Amino acid sequence: MFGTKKIKKEKIVQQWTMLVEGGNGFGEKVLADTIKNIEKAAAPNIHVSHQERKRTAGFIRETRQFLIAEHKMFDTYDMYISARDYGNQLFIAWYVLAEPIGFWRRFKREPIRTLFTYPFVLLAKILGRGTKLYSLLNLFDTEELTAYITTVHHALTDAVKTMMEENKIDYTKVERRTQGFLNIG
Repeated sequence: MFGTKKIKKEKIVQQWTMLVEGGNGFGEKVLADTIKNIEKAAAPNIHVSHQERKRTAGFIRETRQFLIAEHKMFDTYDMYISARDYGNQLFIAWYVLAEPIGFWRRFKREPIRTLFTYPFVLLAKILGRGTKLYSLLNLFDTEELTAYITTVHHALTDAVKTMMEENKIDYTKVERRTQGFLNIG
């Protein structure tokens, strides 16, 4: 994607953040090592790129650079990684954003199933029950999605651990567990 894209908080379904005291100046190294770790894992269908994003609302209007991990099959689940100086600290953030699947994308993937089930999706929306009634993920898809998200998260936390150990910063108190629907550790 070229240009900027807005990030909405309600799309965040999984997250992990930390502040590294005395870690300022090491953000680019953490991001570069994260990319290396993802490549070393040789996980299929993962593409990583640097992209710019902007806020949808709020007081801060600047854009920020993120490392974005995308999966070829799961184009609705992207991971946003940032590592930026915050005073004498390094603020590291990792987010999984879920984009809703529109009718045409759903139809392109599974045309017959979409035609038969989409009226129920619309009914669920009208009744205020969201779209949990209809999901494209089966057990195998769920396993692949979990493996993809876990691979990228571990690539980041391993890069953070390496940076901290190289700079003699205590890593033992770092909480690796994420917050959200998967709670990856």
